[in-house]
Amino acid sequence: MKPELTLEQKFFSDLAERLTPKERLPLLDWARKNRRTEKGRNFTFRDRPYLKQIYADTHDFIVIKKAAQVGGTEFAISNALHFACEYSPVTIIYTFPTATEVRNFVAGRFNPSIAVSPYVKERIGRVDSVSVKEIAGSFLYLRGSFSDREALSVPADLLIHDEVDFSNQNILSQYEERLTASRYKKRLFFSTPTVPHFGIDALFEASDQHEWFVECESCGHGFLPQLEQIDKDKAMLRCPLCHKACSRRRGRWESMNPGAAIRGYHLDQLGCAFVDIESIIGKLEGPKKYDKRMFENFVRGQASAVGVGSVNRGIIMQRCFTDAVQRSDSGRGRFMGIDQGGRLSVVISEVIDSKRCIVYMEEVEDDDDWSRMHRLMALHGVTTCVVDYRPEARAARRFAKQYPGVAWCCEFVTSDKELYFDKDEDYLVKGNRTEILDGAAEQIRDGRTQLYSKDEVVETYISHWERLARVEEVDRLGRTKAQWIKQGVSDLSFADAYNRLAVLIQMGDLSDIAPTSEVADTIDRGEGGSWYTAKW
Repeated sequence: MKPELTLEQKFFSDLAERLTPKERLPLLDWARKNRRTEKGRNFTFRDRPYLKQIYADTHDFIVIKKAAQVGGTEFAISNALHFACEYSPVTIIYTFPTATEVRNFVAGRFNPSIAVSPYVKERIGRVDSVSVKEIAGSFLYLRGSFSDREALSVPADLLIHDEVDFSNQNILSQYEERLTASRYKKRLFFSTPTVPHFGIDALFEASDQHEWFVECESCGHGFLPQLEQIDKDKAMLRCPLCHKACSRRRGRWESMNPGAAIRGYHLDQLGCAFVDIESIIGKLEGPKKYDKRMFENFVRGQASAVGVGSVNRGIIMQRCFTDAVQRSDSGRGRFMGIDQGGRLSVVISEVIDSKRCIVYMEEVEDDDDWSRMHRLMALHGVTTCVVDYRPEARAARRFAKQYPGVAWCCEFVTSDKELYFDKDEDYLVKGNRTEILDGAAEQIRDGRTQLYSKDEVVETYISHWERLARVEEVDRLGRTKAQWIKQGVSDLSFADAYNRLAVLIQMGDLSDIAPTSEVADTIDRGEGGSWYTAKW
């Protein structure tokens, strides 16, 4: 029987135990031992061999450019739980684009992962909410990048950023400062890519760019999977050397840019054994096929410029969310732009610090959509409104005439002027379509259009601008002519352009104006009823 320790001996024993370096289990071994799948099964990499090296990677800065449903989120969950348990006490900040996505992630992925993993479950502390969790003495903070006006003000040891391309880039950059005092300074960025040279694609370009080479079981040849290697008749991937079928359960990572300071991985569904080739073929050419850009982004995990016009997601995300604009359902002294398509689309803004700040947008589904426009005019105290004149000219004219001196219909015409008042109709302005869209696009690129925090409608706004492409053609006389071509539904981008015209009609150039609440009527009518303004 061992003698009982004195208080002094117990103190020094505990101190020695604390000072002894803790032997930490590597993430790969830890996940196999302590994690369970959502169905309660042990972790296995049989159908996901490409994940083994990623789990074993101890690099401090990892970026993953990925297709959809390839195991990226599970890796992030494992990373967070392992770091919290093995390196305790530490602080982890895990971000998503919005607070809604945080709630969905916690309820649908994170909490169930804990529930089926006894080792982790018994280490959950007293703090266990949607936004903060105590795990083995460590703290995990979950935040939406568009939900907070600034980054969470707590020091961090590990940053995990999910869906980088859909997040507020300014908030993500602020989080870098939270690592300053940490001894670990670990980062994990991952996302489905969108457009080239932005977000996760830009990070991957700066990394060592690991690509997964599938190895043929028959001849041992390693190759990057390509669409032309698919045998569509038999729904299988064939080796480009021996032309035999490949199971995609063997492969290796190769760096395309060795020596870079950032560790980068690219995950493509074509190299994933658990994604059957038949489903990929269906997304490529079946009755439910994806458009080309969606296929590149979500199936191949590649950035794509297909269908992206002169204003793209990268530009909007980087330049139009810097002022923390708040969405607002009512106000005064605001501006409204209305586009007619299959439905009415509306953009409402106010001017703050010489910037056009969009505070409300809507695509109206009601049959009585013009009544909704009247309600919005009243709710927002609209002082100037521009409405698309076509195709329902009679309805647009009737609407504008109910607000004389406040609402105008806009008709696109062949003209060298961006905008002018019609001589005969006091409700009508006319202008050059290309010049009008150029002005709105230039304002976005310069950061003089600011958006409220991203939601479903803002996401639609971004996609509508991306479906407008500016092209230049040379006529038979050698003159260059520019025009904007619609590559899909783009109603909110036109409503945005009309909104900008409303601001111009009342304020003129925004380079030197007062805020909305202080604005005076600055319309300048030139000779013959024409109206001239400096171009934005």
